[in-house]
Amino acid sequence: MRRLPAIILTAAFLFALSGCSMTDRRVNGRNNEPELVHYLHSGDNLTLSYFDELDYTNIEYEEIAWVTNDRLAIGPTEPWYAGVLYLTEEEADRLWDEYEWEECEFPDIELYDIEVPQTDSNVWCSSEDFNQYIEDQAVQVVDIAFDGSVIVFYLKTF
Repeated sequence: MRRLPAIILTAAFLFALSGCSMTDRRVNGRNNEPELVHYLHSGDNLTLSYFDELDYTNIEYEEIAWVTNDRLAIGPTEPWYAGVLYLTEEEADRLWDEYEWEECEFPDIELYDIEVPQTDSNVWCSSEDFNQYIEDQAVQVVDIAFDGSVIVFYLKTF
């Protein structure tokens, strides 16, 4: 008889625990929309160090972070950066000549507050060597596409 309350409490605890993990999976699921999006642009005097060696005229990007259990998630999954880098004509020519580019589809990057110029009419290209160059700056490249003057990027910090 004394074991029955302990068994019931243990079962209730395990049931509650499994319910929490299911909730966490729904909140942290890859297909869920971010619950916090912070828009940054060049006027904020904040640039991404991953592009410091490139000569560009403007950068617009969003820092994307997820909220878990009513707090900002911390750790290696944050933050993500998605945006557009507007290169100078000379830099665009240099990158085009220096790296091997292959035609690709426009990347599946969802930008919330940034417009990408002429996504339908431009020919987009990707380069494994260029992606590796950016990854050498201590960031993971999820997607990068180049149309000869603009780079659209989606990066994830380690």
